[in-house]
Amino acid sequence: MCQDITDLTFPDATFDAICSYYTIIHIPRQAHEAIFQQFYRLLKPSGLALLCLGAEDLEDDIVEDYLGVRMYWSHYDVETNLDLIVASGFVPIWSRIVEDATSPGPGHLFVLI
Repeated sequence: MCQDITDLTFPDATFDAICSYYTIIHIPRQAHEAIFQQFYRLLKPSGLALLCLGAEDLEDDIVEDYLGVRMYWSHYDVETNLDLIVASGFVPIWSRIVEDATSPGPGHLFVLI
C-alpha cells in the first residue's frame, strides 16, 4: 500500500512501529509537525518510531544535480524538531546527532520515540 506521507489515511493505532529514514527532510518543514501528529495517531499505545530529521535550520534548499537527480531539503534545527515531536504527544526515548560523510553540515538528528 502506498500513501502520501503528508496525508496518511490509515486507521488510528494501526502500527506497532514506524521508521522514517531520510524522508521527512525532503518535505517542506511547514508540514513536519502535521506528519509527527499523524505518526502519533497511527502508532499503537506501546508503539515506537525511529525518525531521521535535520539537525540544522534549513528552510529550503534545492540542488539541481544531486547524484543525477534534482533534490530538495527542508528541516528545522535539533531543538525545534524535539519541541515539535513533544508537542505532537511523543516523549522522546533517545536522540542523537549522527554525522553524514556524504553531506555538509552537522549531520542528521535521529530520534527514537
